[in-house]
This record gives sequence, C-alpha cells and structure tokens, in this order.
Amino acid sequence: MQMKLLVTVLFLLGTGFLHAQYYFSGKLDSSAAGKTVYLSLIQDYRKISRPYSDQIIHKAMAGPAGEFEFRGDNLNSKNRIYRIHVEECEDGGSETGHFLKGCNAYRSVLFLARNQDTLGFPETLGGEVLCSIQSTNANSTDLLEVDALKEQMILDFTEVPSAASRELNLNKWFLLWKDYGKAAEEPLTELYIYAFLSDRGSETHDYYLKDLVGSSYYVELAESLEKGYSNATFTRIYRSEIQADLNVMQGATAPAAKLPWILLCLLSISVFINFYFIRKKGVNKPQKRLTKAEDNLTQQEKAVLHEILEGRSNKEIAAALFISLSTVKSHINSIYKKLGVSSRKDLKTHFRD
Repeated sequence: MQMKLLVTVLFLLGTGFLHAQYYFSGKLDSSAAGKTVYLSLIQDYRKISRPYSDQIIHKAMAGPAGEFEFRGDNLNSKNRIYRIHVEECEDGGSETGHFLKGCNAYRSVLFLARNQDTLGFPETLGGEVLCSIQSTNANSTDLLEVDALKEQMILDFTEVPSAASRELNLNKWFLLWKDYGKAAEEPLTELYIYAFLSDRGSETHDYYLKDLVGSSYYVELAESLEKGYSNATFTRIYRSEIQADLNVMQGATAPAAKLPWILLCLLSISVFINFYFIRKKGVNKPQKRLTKAEDNLTQQEKAVLHEILEGRSNKEIAAALFISLSTVKSHINSIYKKLGVSSRKDLKTHFRD
C-alpha cells in the first residue's frame, strides 16, 4: 500500500493535479499512429468481456508516436468501470467494421476511475501497452490485479485436472476472491470478481450457486452497492440476479408453480410444435456439417471451436476451459489450419450460414 501511495504521489507531481476534471493519457506503439482510441463506460457488467459500440463515450486519434489523451469534466464523481481500447485491424479507423463485426482484434484495458482522476497508461519496459496504470485513484489498478489472479487460478486448475483437485481449488479460490474483494474496499472490484465467478459459461457457476445459499457474502455485497451506488444500473442488475439465483436454489419459484396445469400443458405443446418445425426446416443441418468437420480436431480443439462459435473472446475461452491464453491461441491456429480458414469470421460464415 505504501508503494502504491508513493507511485501516486510521484505521478501527481509529474502530471499536475487537474481539479474537478479527469485526464487520461497514454502511449501506444507507433503502429497505432492515426488510429482511433475509444473510451467506454461499462454500466452492465455482463457486457464487460469486449468492447460494445453503445458503451463508447469519447474517442481520440492517436498521435504520430501512438500517444493519446482524454480529458473533460463529465464523468461520474464516484468510481465507475471504464475501458480504453484500440483496434488492430488495418481498417480500424473506419466506421463500418467495429467491435468484432469486421474486426475482432483489439487491445484494451479496464480500470476504475472518477471524474477528478488523473491516469497514465505508460508503455512498459517490455514494450507492452495498456498493461500498466499510474493513477491518483488507488483503486484504478484493481481490475488489472484481478486479471493477474485469474491467470494464477487457471494454472491451479490445469495442474491436476481431477474432480477432487477441482473441488479443493474451487473452495480455495472462492475464499481467496472474497478476501481480496473485501480488502479492496471498493464494491465495484467485488462486482468485477462476482461477474467472473457467476458467469453461466464458466466452470465456476455451479459452485457459485451452492456458495450463494450458504454464504452471507453476496447479500453483504448487495448492501455495499446499495450504500455506495444506489441508483447505478449495475446495482439494479446485481440485485435482480442475486434474487433470481436465490429463488432457483431455494426452490422459491412460486409464480411458476401457481400457473394452472392447463397453461403449463399449452406452453409445453407450443414448445414442442416450434421445435418440430425448426427441425423440419433443417436448422440442424449446420450442426451436422460442423460435426463432420470436427472429425480432424482434438477434443480440446473441439471445445475451443464451440466457444468461438458462441462468440466468446480468447480471455473468456481461457476462463471457461481453465487453460492459458497462449494455449487458446495455439488451439485456434491449429483449428484454422485443419479447417482451412483464416479468421473467426470465416468460421462463423462457414458453419453458421
């Protein structure tokens, strides 16, 4: 904590304190010169895995050396989750192919900030960009630290992939995540951790549901969010999710149970009829085609392929399958070679269209 405070003081002295306004500046490599850099505000933590166009609040053009900056006084006075990102596609500066439609390669950083904060995103000694933060806000780096812990968690799970080891690791890491979140003294940091642990596509989801019933942690987090961010969108979403999950786990599905049996029968018949016509129209044909194409893939490659077709990013795939990012990239390269494609877009066009 003392080291973090020292860095903050030195950063303040180097940049100057801008009262009642924010100032975010950074350095990309020279290949980003002339490209558009985006600043986004993330209110829905279920849309945090990649950039979305409806989250963008500002954009700036990177200078000749890749430098960029955002400044103003219109951000919230309390912490919010922000993203800075730049696309790496050749046509990244156009307005026609953004956000994983025409371009699914980008660099980004997530961070916490307030309206009065001064943040810097310097190039690291290894030449990496958007991997380090200097800030007047002690919580700005929380999300980077959480992502680093995720990598350690993945290594734990892949070291001995047995059922017994998995259960022990789940118990260990859930306790660790709770302690880390509380120590941060920032509900948004805990919310970021919760979003990862409770993700329905993650292997931690089932354990989270069990933990939800036996732990007061999640209710305490709801109280912290209500206290600090009572009117925020993410507080409302969290409150609704927790209540819904508790209802499911406790069997408190009274509204559905009170439906007349005849209505339930009609709903079942409707579902059956829709399913019948969907199959009749051949919607399942692409799946047969996909199954045939998968014959040359390994089991792990098949799992990665299905995650790609579900629209997941490399980070999401790594978290869902408990493998490292480098392993994900290796599998994707192998899949491309075996299936004769060169991009995610080709995969989706080939198997979905």
